[in-house]
Amino acid sequence: DSSLTHSTLQLRATMSAIRHPCLIMGQCPSNFEGRNTQAWYLAVTGDGAGARAALAEAWRIAEAGPMPLFQADILLTRARLFGMKSEELGIKSEEVGMKNEEYPWGSARADLEEARRLIERHGYHRRDGELEDAEAMTR
Repeated sequence: DSSLTHSTLQLRATMSAIRHPCLIMGQCPSNFEGRNTQAWYLAVTGDGAGARAALAEAWRIAEAGPMPLFQADILLTRARLFGMKSEELGIKSEEVGMKNEEYPWGSARADLEEARRLIERHGYHRRDGELEDAEAMTR
């Protein structure tokens, strides 16, 4: 599909630009949003290892911040992409490089509990709907 090919090329160019230490008016662009988006793209195109690596890099960035809202976003993304019922997103566990629906970070439920704690602690309620969806997927 030419639309997917075009999107793939755009995402690769964007991620390449983000990786380089470019400075614009004294600031570097945030890697976090790019890594989270990259994880979604890689997961739905069948590159589970790449998606996990993108999420690991996003976590490293958010943890070093510290950026608890970004950490909540990553926890939600991990659970939604790799949780027990990922097929509800139209993604089969085999397509994202997983065997027997194993969860790479211990427990999707534990990730969602931590996401809920961060969301409540920091008043990040715009993610409430996503949290509820992710919790329903992992039941």
